[in-house]
Amino acid sequence: MTLSVLLLLELCLYVSCFICGIVTAASLTIIQGKFASRCVLYGLVSYNETTDSIGIQYSSSPSLCYFVSAISVMVAVACFSFSLYCLYIVYIEGHIKRERIWVNFEAAVCTVSLFFLIITGCVLRMGFQTLCNSIAQAVPNITSCDEAQFKAWAAPLKGDHFYSSLHKAETAVWGNVFLWLMIGALIFVQRSYNLNSKNIPGGFGLSAGRLLADPGAMSSDQCDSVFLSVDSLLHDAHQMQRQCREQSEQLSLKAIQLHNESSALREKTEVCKNKWKSLRDTYSKKKEEVKKRSGAVADHRPQWRFFAVLSFLNRFVAPRTTSSNTSQVQDTAEDLHSNTSGLESDEEPETEGWRALPHMQVTQQQRTFTTLKISFFKM
Repeated sequence: MTLSVLLLLELCLYVSCFICGIVTAASLTIIQGKFASRCVLYGLVSYNETTDSIGIQYSSSPSLCYFVSAISVMVAVACFSFSLYCLYIVYIEGHIKRERIWVNFEAAVCTVSLFFLIITGCVLRMGFQTLCNSIAQAVPNITSCDEAQFKAWAAPLKGDHFYSSLHKAETAVWGNVFLWLMIGALIFVQRSYNLNSKNIPGGFGLSAGRLLADPGAMSSDQCDSVFLSVDSLLHDAHQMQRQCREQSEQLSLKAIQLHNESSALREKTEVCKNKWKSLRDTYSKKKEEVKKRSGAVADHRPQWRFFAVLSFLNRFVAPRTTSSNTSQVQDTAEDLHSNTSGLESDEEPETEGWRALPHMQVTQQQRTFTTLKISFFKM
């Protein structure tokens, strides 16, 4: 399995950052344990001439050392996680897809790590310098801070190798800063590379143009990975095509079914229209017969069972002009309307012609219209 140079360099940098973070946290924790859980950064010492020992006159809050250790541990965990993720992806899939969102995420983590590491390095540098200046001023016959680690310290303090440990922690922090700067530069290079070229899945960092121009640049594993990717894409395309065909057939069947249902409804509608037209024409004819007849009022009513029920059509059916007397036609219409409206009561107020229905017959007209519908559908 072949890996690109950029990927190998990135893995080495992450592993180095992980080691530096662990060294910093371990060294600071060991020193804090030897000085009875006191944080000697920014601390002041005192010298006891009687016992020829060095004591701690002032120490910083333990949370300051905890902060430096926590930052180092978190950076180490981030580096370790990135390293494991890269190795796992390469082992499982054979390549790493450098997508834009992944590169942006790495850049954000790099920026945050650099910010806190610089703060941690400054805290260690200034705190360590303050402690060394206090030792050089308080303890006689000492020219450098590292000589104090061979002097006796007041119990329960143990100052052996404190200078070496603090110097190691500071060096590891600044080394971590330098490594993260290199990681940031590498991320910038990878981002520019992804914008200018497009990687083929399984290409291990080789651009598509390079692979097409020089097929010999691909190894057998890379060729197999490319073939598998193409085969998977073709399989997905055939599956999607089959699903689209099935959905199209189902839609066609539904369209045919809806067309048949609409045709049946259209036929029923035409039948209803014809029946209704026949009833309306018959009513008009019967009405004309009433106007042509003469004699008693009882003889004016035609022998048709739907004549009284369809009397509401007087508002919509216009009368034809005849040669008979106008007043006689109007009187005949009023008598006819009085007879048809007599189904509800014997005494009704007179109306102006047969074009309008009486206001008091709304309920009776509704009932008669319901009877008409029932009779119509029984035909």
